[in-house]
Amino acid sequence: MCAILTPDVFNYGRVGSPVPCTEVKLVDVADAGYFSTDKPNARGEVWIRGPSITAGYFKNAEETSATLTADRWLKTGDIGEWHPDGTISIIDRKKNLVKLSHGEYIALEKLESVYKSTAYCNNICVYADSMQSKPVALVVASEPRILELAKAKGIESRDFAALCLDKVIIKAVLDACLATAKRAGLKPAEMLQGVYLEHEEWTAQAGLLTAAQKLKRKEINQAYVSQIKALYA
Repeated sequence: MCAILTPDVFNYGRVGSPVPCTEVKLVDVADAGYFSTDKPNARGEVWIRGPSITAGYFKNAEETSATLTADRWLKTGDIGEWHPDGTISIIDRKKNLVKLSHGEYIALEKLESVYKSTAYCNNICVYADSMQSKPVALVVASEPRILELAKAKGIESRDFAALCLDKVIIKAVLDACLATAKRAGLKPAEMLQGVYLEHEEWTAQAGLLTAAQKLKRKEINQAYVSQIKALYA
């Protein structure tokens, strides 16, 4: 355990305050623009240390040296943010930071949290090729919303799968995503270059989500290799 959220400081989006047996600090991730000196709230990779922290990986010195520093700080890989009340939020994962062709980093989970609020998106996985200048997205489309959109666009088809391949529908969903991004103040490099609309839900049974309904990013990207390639064509 690193932190706990007690009833007296309850807040959504927080993981709580450090437990007494654990030290916690935020370490700069300069390439991604996260600094412990950030204002108003310090941000950075969460490092933890204490008697409850693992001594290392069993019979795996290489992984141990990559995860634990010489003075026993464990590098969690999570990007955290301190709040004035002493609680911390997890706002990103270090491994989900992608450097684009022009050298700017983008945070995939951050972008997904923004774009997922678009009306036509039930779920979304943002992908970024480090050789490209912008990300693309795989969108699990909302059937009721897409059918409403088709009606508004004068498209008579009620075939949801076919509508997800319709160029007019795809452009309208992309435009809606970009409008969401602008309202959220995303940077030009964080604007989507294109979207692919999927008509079938991603499930844990299909191997695309974890049991906790989180994205299995690697598996999703592998399942949609051709679609991603087409978005960058």
